[in-house]
Amino acid sequence: MKQISIDNAEAGMVTAKPVTDARGNLLVKAGTELTGAWIERLRNRGVQALHVEAEDAAPKRNDAEIRAELDSVFSDVIRDDLMLKIKAAAYNFMVKKYT
Repeated sequence: MKQISIDNAEAGMVTAKPVTDARGNLLVKAGTELTGAWIERLRNRGVQALHVEAEDAAPKRNDAEIRAELDSVFSDVIRDDLMLKIKAAAYNFMVKKYT
């Protein structure tokens, strides 16, 4: 389960908790698959965030795959210290997420 902004809601996502308005009125039950129309209705009722079921776990990647992807993305910044720090941060993030 994760909380998302209504602006990040997409059709096909499933609510993990009931969605209520500012007065506590139930708008959508937990387990409801969102549609574009539902998202628009929630937005119109002032809903700013909601809880949705987490998407399937990210596919596993090994260290070599992560390094190869980052080397490709950052291939033009070999001598830029700031970009190399960003690359290192991206590597650390990806290792935690995908391994």
